[in-house]
Formats: sequence, structure tokens, C-alpha cells
Amino acid sequence: MRRIASRLPVFLALFALSSACSRPAVPESSCAPPKRAARVSDPPQQFIQTSHWAAVNNLAYSDDGRFLASYGADSAVRVWDVEQRHALRIFLVRRDITGLSWDGNSRLLVERQAPLYREHGVLLDVSHGEATATIGDHQPVMPWRGLQSHERWVGHRGQSIAVFDKIGNKRRSIPLPCRTFDPRRFAIAPGGAAITTTECGEPFDTLRIFRRNAAEDTYEEKRVPLPELDGFIRALRISQKGDVVLIDSGKDGSRSGKDAPPIMLVDKDTVTPLDDASKSIRREALLSLDGAWIAARSDHEITVWRTHDRARMWSIETPYASTAAFAPSGREIAVGTNSGRILLFDVASGRALGELGHPVRRAESIRFSEEDRLVVETDRFTNEWTLSDGRLVDRQEKPDTHSHTDPPSMPVRMNSHRRVEPKAPESPPLSAAAEAARSVVPGGITVAPASDDAFLVGDVDGALHVVRHGHIEHSGTSDGLAISKIELSPSGKIAATISLDGAVRIWDAKNATMRVMLYDFEDDEWLAATPRGAYAGTLEVASRIGWVFDKPLEFFAAEQYLRSYHIPHIVRRRLAGESIDVDTLVSRPPRLTIASAPTNAVAANEARVSVSLEDAASARTIRAYAEGRLVDTKPVCGDAKALELAVPLVTGVNRVGIVAFDERGYASNPAWLDIIAEPPKAARPDVWVVAVGVSKYPKFPPDAQLDVADDDAEAISSTFSQLAGPDKPFGNAHVTLLRDEEVTAKSVLGALQSLEKMSANDLAIVSFAGHGAKPAEDADMMFLTGQTGPKKAEVLSTAIGWTAVGDRLAKARGRVVVFLDACHSGHFSREAVVPNASLASALARAERAGVLVFAASKGRQLSYEMAGSRGAFDLEGTPPSPTDAKPAIAGGHGMFTGALLESLRAPSTDRNGDRTLQLSEILDDVARRVTEATDGKQTPWVTRRELFGDFALMPAPR
Repeated sequence: MRRIASRLPVFLALFALSSACSRPAVPESSCAPPKRAARVSDPPQQFIQTSHWAAVNNLAYSDDGRFLASYGADSAVRVWDVEQRHALRIFLVRRDITGLSWDGNSRLLVERQAPLYREHGVLLDVSHGEATATIGDHQPVMPWRGLQSHERWVGHRGQSIAVFDKIGNKRRSIPLPCRTFDPRRFAIAPGGAAITTTECGEPFDTLRIFRRNAAEDTYEEKRVPLPELDGFIRALRISQKGDVVLIDSGKDGSRSGKDAPPIMLVDKDTVTPLDDASKSIRREALLSLDGAWIAARSDHEITVWRTHDRARMWSIETPYASTAAFAPSGREIAVGTNSGRILLFDVASGRALGELGHPVRRAESIRFSEEDRLVVETDRFTNEWTLSDGRLVDRQEKPDTHSHTDPPSMPVRMNSHRRVEPKAPESPPLSAAAEAARSVVPGGITVAPASDDAFLVGDVDGALHVVRHGHIEHSGTSDGLAISKIELSPSGKIAATISLDGAVRIWDAKNATMRVMLYDFEDDEWLAATPRGAYAGTLEVASRIGWVFDKPLEFFAAEQYLRSYHIPHIVRRRLAGESIDVDTLVSRPPRLTIASAPTNAVAANEARVSVSLEDAASARTIRAYAEGRLVDTKPVCGDAKALELAVPLVTGVNRVGIVAFDERGYASNPAWLDIIAEPPKAARPDVWVVAVGVSKYPKFPPDAQLDVADDDAEAISSTFSQLAGPDKPFGNAHVTLLRDEEVTAKSVLGALQSLEKMSANDLAIVSFAGHGAKPAEDADMMFLTGQTGPKKAEVLSTAIGWTAVGDRLAKARGRVVVFLDACHSGHFSREAVVPNASLASALARAERAGVLVFAASKGRQLSYEMAGSRGAFDLEGTPPSPTDAKPAIAGGHGMFTGALLESLRAPSTDRNGDRTLQLSEILDDVARRVTEATDGKQTPWVTRRELFGDFALMPAPR
């Protein structure tokens, strides 16, 4: 927290900035707005986007795939929105967590190490951000997805198995003869129809099956004698109905299936060994969900038996199989390999059905999320495939293992009130009066003396209390969770606290009113926000903060609230002690889902997509964007909750985003889908390229010359012009390449002016590489041409700024992507562009798709190439010293352009596996490459985003 304290003067100095504030315009509508009142939702939680500051140890996906829970060595559980890749919740739990598991109602079970703690399971209500219950003296057994959907949890401790209901109450207890729990001897049928375990001790001579009587909610026991087992039990498997049990066993020293103990099948309470003639060691035995099929996986073979007659159906050699899974129907089996191949076989015949994707990384585990969907886990990604067409429909990178925050010094514990609590940090012993004040506050963990015999007490929920003479006089709340430290100003009027989320909060010490929350990110971004949402900060910080709404759980970034809540003067005045804030809390934008859309390839020029509105009362307009272009707009009339939109298609994968806008102009989170099309008469768009690169600056000294900026321009020009021609994604390429002395303000602006000839379906790539400079601290960055000299007057007369560039690009009807590789490029355009209905309507009226500017660095950063930086010099002075130079990420190019070219050539950039490189995938990959290569000294970011939706920039490399 020393970094935060050291930056307080910077915070206070910057609060003097002011900005205009206006409401976004209401979109046009051709019908009357709904008369019904909009749905009232709970107040949102202001949420800062941070990650774990220590290694991530456990991950668990929710059943519907929407959420991912992660537990780190920082004693925190974070919940992420998989599609948006935003953090939604943070829970403080104690250490020694051994697992995470979801139920079907947004509850998360956190399992803790036994026998260290009396309470081994904590139930977290993700929807409301609360710890709702503990599972007392039993160790949770998990995960069994089907059981969770029936709202039951199963645990074991000592000599019993216990079944708990959804809120942690014990419903049944099943006695066991052994005290040592071994998960290999324990299995639960999906859905909870049966529980099976073996007797303890050696040999394993009895199988115990507890079948559930649903009518009476009891479990009836059946004991089945087992033949003598020469080895150890590897695992038990049980069918969904609980009528078939498989016992997988092994033996130390066995070299093949022939000299290992047999697989034992218990069907109708009769035990039958299966002949396993595998040539290599059996690693795993599987049972299909319906109990009709058995499969054995060895290092080089997959063998399948039929249950009802124990017949060995087939055996096929597979290359280094690492994992396998039956489809829910039992008709197919998927096999993952060490090389990353995913093989599919027909279970009945052994016929090969195909292979998914190309080898990338070893498959660590696979499972079917539904009959046609296969989820593959690797060390870095979670991939989801559809089997009907072999497409990789989703790829999610696992969360970063570290964040950009300093760790709070808070070990944690569980108290008797079923509350997740941090333990007070090590500190000198408290006085009796301070200890008494802390004891007054439930969950109180930190205390600091205030004036007039009062104490300030911080609690586990992030609240601050004023305690005087044994009574709580005032209380204030925050969204930061547990308060770990309290400091008072010398006057005693102001208190500063540090919370679990890493933020500093400034309070009125007299009445515990929270004034402002301050956050300092490791990459020099900073943020200050009031309780009702007004905020100030660096230009780029809006993406780091947002609001989380309940029912359903959803995150909305602060960017679209920019004009209404970016109000630095309110932040400044609250810090000065005024009780001023924005008039209204952030309100929830509309929400929509895809109701129906084509699931197979479309052989037409258009597709119909139906959407459902969850809050039709507030929605006014729905817009559909295909490949980054507005293709349809529908007003929401009356109480309509469902609308159909027409989506024109191009050949290949069409990335479609549907957005709803409300009466205030705020936008929903997009609903995404991919439509594969093979239209009979699809005209291909053209690609337009304007590539500008300046390495030679005659008016600058030798040390200020660049080496490869002209090569950057040529490489960009060549890369995108090669995408046009027969059997390629673009019909024609219109290329303008300007280098060194060819680069003048007149030539560049003339080339940009030519983009007004684009059609609405065309794509333009505009690239600048060279020196960038800011004539003044508060000025926009300007791109230096070959005629520019070091004097400010020369910069103002010969360099190119955003005003001139933007005026030309505003006449282009198609999609325009600008890559800007120059120092301070993040300040090329500092005008706030808010992604709301006003922007969408303006683009629609002008029949424009819009412009996206991707800058090589933030406005205060340099951009590097091999010999130095692109702009690290005083306009009237000298270039940087050689110690400022950074190696190029790719030979012969600047850091940013080199990373861009590498990303366009890398198969891994295709994160969702649709065989195209989406713009969002490229932006993410380039930012990661440059940030890692420069240790955060250069951070690419989107400085201007007018475009709605996402689209393919080029085919993915194979």
C-alpha cells in the first residue's frame, strides 16, 4: 500500500481537472415508448477489475458455462464472466482450500482441507455476493454436477456419509465402518440416485450401494460381496440410475492389461470381471451415463465392452491417449491425446467419426457439456467444440495468476456466525478500551483511536463504525470487503482505510461517511470514485471500473457512463468535505438474449435472428451488427419482448452482435453469435490500405533517426494487400504506401481522403509508423512527417493531428482500423467516445461503420524499436540515451508493429477457433505481446472506438 500513499499528491492535483457532463441522446424510434414502468433492480456494486496477486490453485466452471470461479493463494475466490472476461465477485475465504464446485442456482461450494478445520464447506451465494452457510463437520465430496442440480451436497467425515440440502442443513447420515476417507472408493450417481463405496481394509471384499428412495427421501443399503482383488482400487463409477457399478483397479508393477487386476462390473448386484487384453498399462476405466457401455484407456489403446452381455466390442490403437469421456447418450466416446488431438469414435462399432481441430496443447481433461458439445481443458485454455460441425466455438484463457495490486496482509478465519472473515493483521496489543470497542462491532477486525473517547472500527464487510462508550454511533458502508488498516489525519477529521480490494477509502472520521475511493494500479493508471459513481482518473482507466448488477449477475463497464459520471469536480469537492455527489445511482441498461438463430451453415444471403428482452419497459431500440457493420435496426414498440432482425451474410463466419438501447441511450451488453454462411451470390468486399512510415527526419540529429518505421509501413501494406484476389476474402486491394520523404501532411491527408470511395462493406487499414510528439503537456499527440523539425512551430505547421485525420476518416463509409506506432500515440485522440445510442444513431445517419484507433502505447508512454524510441526527445532538444533503447519483439520492426505481424501469423491468436482472426482477438494478443516484452513500459490500447461489434480481419493461419 506504500505505492498508493505515495501517489496521494498526484490524486489531489489531478482532481482540479473538470469535464463537461451531459446525458446521452435518446435514440430515434418510430413508435411510442412502452408505458409500463421499467424494472427496478437492486443498487449495483462498484467493482474494480483486479486479479489474484498470488498463484491460482483451483478453477471451476458453472454448469451453464457463464461463470468461472478461481481460488488463489491470496485466500480469495473470484468469480468471472466467461464471455466478457470481467471479474464479478470477490470472496475472502481462509487458506487450504482443496476444491470449488457449483450448483445449479449460482451457489459455489468451497471445500477446505480436513482435518484442519471444523467447518469444511462454505456455501457462497454468487448472485448476492454473500457467504450463506457452512457445511459443519463433514468434508465435502465434489464435484457431481447432477447431484448439485437436485440441490444436494454430499460429504464424509469419520464413520459416516452425510447428505446436506442446498443451504447446508444435514438431511441424512449414512454410517460407515471406516474412519479413513478415500475418494477412490466412493462414487455418487449423477442426480443423486445412488451412492456407492467399498468396505475399508484389505482385501476389498464388499461393495456397499445406497439407493435413494425419492418418495421417502431415504437411502436403502445393498451389500454386494466382491471377489478377492490382487491390487488396489483406482476408482468407482456408477450409472445415473445407480443400477450399474464399475470398479477400476490397478496393481503396482503391472506392465499391461493382461497382468493387472480385471475391471469388475456390478450389474443387477452380480459381479463380473472383464477380460482386458490391453498391451499397455490401463490408465482409466469409464462407464457411460446409462451404464450400457464400458471403456478402458491405456497409453496406446481404447477398448470398449457392452454391459448387458459383457462382450468386448472393439479395441483401437490411439497415440498416447491422455483422457477420455463418454457422450451423455453413450453413442460416442471422445479421446484426448498428449499431442492435443481430440479423436471421436462411435461406441457401438469403433468407427472413427473424425478429429477436432489441429494439435496444439496436451488435453488434460475432457467432458461433454451436452450431447453435441465437448469441453477440453489444457494447461492454459478451456476449449469448447461442437461435434456436429467440428467447430471450436469457444476458447477461454484461464485467468492470470497475478494481478496488479499489492497483497493485503490479511490471513483469514471462519467464525461461529457462518461469516467469512479476515483475521486481524499482526499489530501491537490493543488497549482494553480499543478491544472493547472492537468487540461491540460484529465482525470487527481493525480499530483505531479517534478523538473524544471514540474509536473507529473496520469490519469484515467493508463497513466503518464510530464507537463511543460501548455504543455504535455512526456506520458507513463500502464495496471493498474487509478493512485491514485504518489511519487518521493529524487533525483527526479524516480517516483512510485499506480494504481487501486494494483500494484506499477516505472517510469523514466524525460520522463514518465514505467520501472517495482511491485506487492506484501498478501500470500508473489511477482512479478516484464517489459512492454514487462519479469518478476521475487517467484517460484509460474507464475500462478498469464498472458496476455489477444482481438478478441476473452482470457487469457493465464505466465507459458507456462516461458523460454522466466522469465528473472530476465532484470528486474534488467531496475530498474537500462537501456532501455533494451525483443525483442518481447508476441504473441498469437493458438485457437481451438470443431466442433463435441458425445453427447450421446458411445457404442464403440473409439469416433471421430472434431476440428476447428481459426488460422491454426500458428498451427503445435494438440494433444488429454483422462483421462490425450495422445491418438492421428495430424499435421496441409497446410491451414487445421479442423481435426478429434480418442479418445479411457474407461467405464464411459472420460474427453477429445484437445490442439493445434504452430510453437514456445506455447500451446492453452485446449478445453474440456466429453464423456460417455459403450464400450463392455473395459479393466480396474490397480492402483499402494506407500505410505511412517515416524513418528519416532530415531536420533532426542523427541520433533521432529511426531504423525500421518505413519497413513497418511496407510490411503492413504487403500483409493486407495479399488478402485480395481470386479465392481470397477481399475482391480488390487499393493500396497507398508512403515512406520517408513521401510523407507530407498533404500526401497523407490526400490518401485518407480517398477512403471516401469505400463501400459500406469494405475494410480500411490505416497504419502510421514514426515519431510522435506532444507540442504541450495537455495537447494531443501529433505524427511527425519527413518535413517536421524539432521546433514547436515546425511541429504545428507540418505534423499531422487527429483533427485533420478524423475529418477525412469521417467520410469513409466502411470499417476503418488505424494502427498507430509512435510515442504518445495513446493521446492521438483524447476525445471521449461513448459507446451509447447517440453514437450508434450518428453512425447510422451517416451510413458509416466507424473508426477504431489502436495505439502502440498509452499517452504518457514511449513506443520502442531496436535502436531506441519513437519520440523520446525534447522538441527543442536531444534524443534519449542508449539506455532507453529496447530490443524489437520481431526482427526489423518496431515493438508494436512487430507484435502485430507476429499475431497475424500465429494460430494461437484464433482464440475461439473459428478459423478467422477477429479484431478483438488481434487487439488482445498484440497488447499481451508488447506488454510482456517491455515489462509494462509500453502498453497498447484502443484510444478511440466508434465501431460496434466485432469482425474478422483475415483468415487464421493454419
